[in-house]
Amino acid sequence: MRGENNVHGYELVDALHKVESEIMVVKSHEIGVVVDRSGREVYRKDGERSEVYIPPEYVRGNIVTHNHPSGECKLSDGDVERIITDDGYEIRAVTFNGRFVSLRRGADSWNADIIAGIKDVYCNGSALEFYKKTNRLAVEKYGSQATVIHRKMVAEELVNGWFRENASKYGCIFTEGLI
Repeated sequence: MRGENNVHGYELVDALHKVESEIMVVKSHEIGVVVDRSGREVYRKDGERSEVYIPPEYVRGNIVTHNHPSGECKLSDGDVERIITDDGYEIRAVTFNGRFVSLRRGADSWNADIIAGIKDVYCNGSALEFYKKTNRLAVEKYGSQATVIHRKMVAEELVNGWFRENASKYGCIFTEGLI
């Protein structure tokens, strides 16, 4: 997280962590919060169990953070597509135990080719196929006693591993850690 402080400045990181500390404890639904790059909250919205819609006019140039009540600490392909399509600056997700992931553009604009790359990881948007893929990998790794938690751990490693390996190829900065 030290590198994150150097990029954004302490005030912004503190503001993000304050917001994320508030929303991470909500386990019933997602909450989306938009913060401008000076650290000022500009929009907040309660969403559904596994999604929250933020209007594009609030996203443009700003940082969008949201909680993941499921406990999965990974960005969805939809998260990535929306932040790029709506020309946001950064997308973040935080879990109830304080883990977070972040994808930030590294230049003045996004390289939209990253959408195809992450959609491939997510089996081109098929939730069922992604579930089957992560379940198969969990069984390979943990054996026949693989649990839902094992599958979620495999899903996180698959997605976050892809971002660790590929984000910089698309001019993006991927970070993960604890708030």
